[in-house]
Amino acid sequence: FHLIVLTLFFLTALLIVFKAPTSELWLLAVITSEYSMIFAGLTSLLLLTNFYAGSFSLVGTILGLIALVLFLLPIINAYFIGQKLPSDLEKAFQQMKHVTIKNDQKLINRPFNIFKLLQTIPKVSFRTLTYVTYDDATLTLDFYGSVVTGKRPCVIVTHGGSWTSGNNKQVPELNSHLAQAGYHCAAINYRLAPRWKCHSPIEDTA
Repeated sequence: FHLIVLTLFFLTALLIVFKAPTSELWLLAVITSEYSMIFAGLTSLLLLTNFYAGSFSLVGTILGLIALVLFLLPIINAYFIGQKLPSDLEKAFQQMKHVTIKNDQKLINRPFNIFKLLQTIPKVSFRTLTYVTYDDATLTLDFYGSVVTGKRPCVIVTHGGSWTSGNNKQVPELNSHLAQAGYHCAAINYRLAPRWKCHSPIEDTA
């Protein structure tokens, strides 16, 4: 049993470093990358039970250890990206240094902190507004106002779903986080295939 499950976890972990060959496996790759910490925990638990259950398998252990390292890669990469993210942002937005935003504040000094993965984000209330009306559709957005007073920048959040599925309720935690960080946030809906063809969704999000 342990060998079978560890083998499946190993094959799943490969999607973190290799391109998924099908759309179904691509969805699995997204889940694996986004929730890699959970997969790493389950893999560690399987390795421990495999060792203490008396059914120790060298092949299963090797596959499990490789899978564990692969599951930890997104977290490791996020840490190293976070170390240079402030300087990269400063470099990318040099032309905006002359712009002054009053009451600016930073939520955290470090862009990435592994302990933040275990914390919940305070919810920020939002208003649902209509931003465009067509003959066959009315599109709405959820507006999260910045908790920081004064003139604030606004982030437009476009949900995922490969233009065919999803809605603006998918990532409320991100929207609340942006509002807490001092940004207005507009999470929009847009027209989806197959009912609406290209360039309809592009026009909605442009």
